[in-house]
Amino acid sequence: MKTQVIPHSPYLPVLTALVGLVLTLPTLTNGFVMDDTVQQMMFLGPDDLRREIQGDLGMFEFLNGDPVRNSRLVQLGILPWWTDPEIRLSFSRPLAEITHRLDFFLWPQSAVAMHAHNLVWFGWVLFVVALLYRAIEGPGWVAALAGLLYAMDDARSLPVAWIANRNALIATTFGVLSLLFHQRWRGNGQKRDGVLATLFFLASLLSAEIGVGASAYLLAFALCLERDHLWERMKSLAPYLIVGVAWFIYYRLNGFGASGSGFYIDPGREPFRFFLSCLERAPILLLGQWFVPPANLSLLLSQSGHLGVVVFGWLSTCFLGWLLYPLLKSSPQARFWALGSVLSIPPVCSVIPADRLLFFVGIGGHALLALWLVSVFGTSEGRDPNRFKRVAMKGFASLLIVLHLVLAPVGLWFSSMIALPAGEKPIRETARSLAKEGDMEGRSVLILNTPSPILSSYLGPRLFVEGYGIPENIWSLSPGIYPLSIERPDTQSLILGVPGSFLLPPGAGLPGGQLIDVRYLHQNFATLYRNLEDKIAIGESISMGEWSIEVTEIGEGNQPREITLRFNRPIEEMGMDWYRWEENRVIPYALPEVGEKEKLAAVGGGF
Repeated sequence: MKTQVIPHSPYLPVLTALVGLVLTLPTLTNGFVMDDTVQQMMFLGPDDLRREIQGDLGMFEFLNGDPVRNSRLVQLGILPWWTDPEIRLSFSRPLAEITHRLDFFLWPQSAVAMHAHNLVWFGWVLFVVALLYRAIEGPGWVAALAGLLYAMDDARSLPVAWIANRNALIATTFGVLSLLFHQRWRGNGQKRDGVLATLFFLASLLSAEIGVGASAYLLAFALCLERDHLWERMKSLAPYLIVGVAWFIYYRLNGFGASGSGFYIDPGREPFRFFLSCLERAPILLLGQWFVPPANLSLLLSQSGHLGVVVFGWLSTCFLGWLLYPLLKSSPQARFWALGSVLSIPPVCSVIPADRLLFFVGIGGHALLALWLVSVFGTSEGRDPNRFKRVAMKGFASLLIVLHLVLAPVGLWFSSMIALPAGEKPIRETARSLAKEGDMEGRSVLILNTPSPILSSYLGPRLFVEGYGIPENIWSLSPGIYPLSIERPDTQSLILGVPGSFLLPPGAGLPGGQLIDVRYLHQNFATLYRNLEDKIAIGESISMGEWSIEVTEIGEGNQPREITLRFNRPIEEMGMDWYRWEENRVIPYALPEVGEKEKLAAVGGGF
């Protein structure tokens, strides 16, 4: 497809990067949120606590599958009591970790400086992506429009705004550099460019698992843009295959990966479950890339709503294929972008859907959109002779322009400014309400009913960042989105129960059956620590040190409906501070007398 060359096109990659950076400048004021606060405590917290929590593990080796360590983290309250004893959430991201260690060496307590560091990497992402568009499409309107679409997409906001998610920016930068040098190598035959392409591919893999997405475009390049014999084209991929296999072997032998979680799926350990997850998550991600709703919204939907989005996603995918078919048939570049985008989806289906996963998917998606828009509004060459169809095409294209060039940049600006601070609000306010009860240093805090276990896990790090004392333990006993009954049969035990079970499937079991509810999000977060297909048996006991939790009744989904807390001595002698959660704060709670039973109403979502 021929497009008019834009004057001063050499400056477009820089201008593209500047557009994206301007729209994400509000991230500088976001402060430390969620995993950022954990990193603060890992690097700057008391030595004994850092050794106990992290030991010799890397920054992204959260849970290494060691039952002894996992049990200790449960006893500290960092993990909820229902955590799979052998859960593994361990990721190899050494290059990303180096950048964080540099932060803590240069400006250990400056959130602004760390966010600025993220912006630097985001600028590089946009710059090299714009260079890739120009390298494949030439210095025309397609490359310019594709770069602008990519830079202004609101899917970019979270990894830029979240210091701990910098790894996605780094992996994308190196992955695109690999594609750029691979294209040069295949064009000029210079081995130096081939070596650099391979090294950048390795750097992408060592930055984050999302770097696997670069391989999708390398394969697409060989299949769609090269004209050699197929065997010769496949031979050009051999260096990346060798590096990828070596990385995978290293990854496996060192125990990296995920297991025991409903949030993450390890393709190597659970191939069939991963395949099913691709059928469910791929159309949601494609909707987030091309249309609406954003992929994140699926976490707030009831089960019927979630199924509806999946079906709508597949129908939209079929419609998109029909819409783009003439362009794909006539343009090798269109086939390249489409194949690269589609092949980069399965790797990110290993985690629950979110727009932040669309970095590689969006590279091909936005280029394909730009090509199609230029074909619809461009020259009359090859235009469909059917007038009605042309009008319909222009109408739909105008809708996509509104979505991607009007609403998306507005969403990027506001999401960069408020999304993460809004998510951190219940954690921050709960921590401050807890600190009002006095110095927390060394105390044992037990909260009956926080909305989400995530909130409890981040309370300790939040207290540390705020400058308050760190409790020795912070336990959360129940997802507060369900009503909780509390019975005290004797001086050394409590019986807690909920109507359905403590671990209902996401999107189910809430009164009223709303289509959209933030409490469904908390149900999804509860599965981070346990795959709901793994049942907890009656009589199973979880040691908490000087007390224990025993499962005494099973409810919906064969998950615990009732638990009994057993203490080594009368509860009043345990030295625990008891609280209940209400409206983003904790309130001291007086336990019922022996023989009495009380009930706490379900709490809201906390946002």
